[in-house]
Amino acid sequence: MDISIALDQVYDYGFTVLDSLIEQETCQRLRESLSSTVAQHNRSLRAQSDRDMVHNCHEWSLDYLIPYQDPNINTVLSHLLGSSFIIYACQSSSLPPRGTNNARRIHCDSPRLIPGYITNIGVIIALDDYTYEAGPIEFLAGSHTHDQIPDEQMFYENSTKVICKAGSAIIFNARTFHREGINTTNQYRHSLTCNFCRCYMKQRFDFVRMAQTSGLIFEMTNEQRKLIGYNARIPVSLDDFYLPPEKRMYKPGQE
Repeated sequence: MDISIALDQVYDYGFTVLDSLIEQETCQRLRESLSSTVAQHNRSLRAQSDRDMVHNCHEWSLDYLIPYQDPNINTVLSHLLGSSFIIYACQSSSLPPRGTNNARRIHCDSPRLIPGYITNIGVIIALDDYTYEAGPIEFLAGSHTHDQIPDEQMFYENSTKVICKAGSAIIFNARTFHREGINTTNQYRHSLTCNFCRCYMKQRFDFVRMAQTSGLIFEMTNEQRKLIGYNARIPVSLDDFYLPPEKRMYKPGQE
């Protein structure tokens, strides 16, 4: 799909799909890895609502950031959020066999409604085919301009089920009301989900400090560090504040 068409769809309907963006070999490798990660995650749940939904996937493996370094995704996010966009939340969204997850409820992923201004964009990477049987995500087109949660009947009658191949990227305004489907097959339907925000906004977790504590920061590329907010840190002392621009934690020129 032409990027300009995809952008128009996000602005007009609240969501779009970039088909078959990630190579199948990469999808298969990430799917196998995520299957193992989800199994480990489910054995040590802190809340039942988190079952099959792994927080901070990149802390498990930096490979989970690979799809989000795709130049097409970078182009779309730069248009929508400015080129200095960062990750607000990074998790998986896996539907279990003959089931669903906590995202089945009708909801949106951002509490802020600012007319004409986008604060958050969600990007789902399908690691399996999104079919009617596997439980496709459902969006209510145009609802990114609404300030009220649609009722069940209205959503059911007007929502769109997204059908796409593994490797596709589903990109949506985080204000768009949506819900996960119900997987009626006998195997998991895996995907990765990142919510991106503008660089001046607070993230769900302090990803930089987490990466520094775990040592993961030393394994990251500059691009991956940028994604987790490394270039948008705030000073922790006056000495940091008065550093020359090239050495400051908050890099100059960010939008």
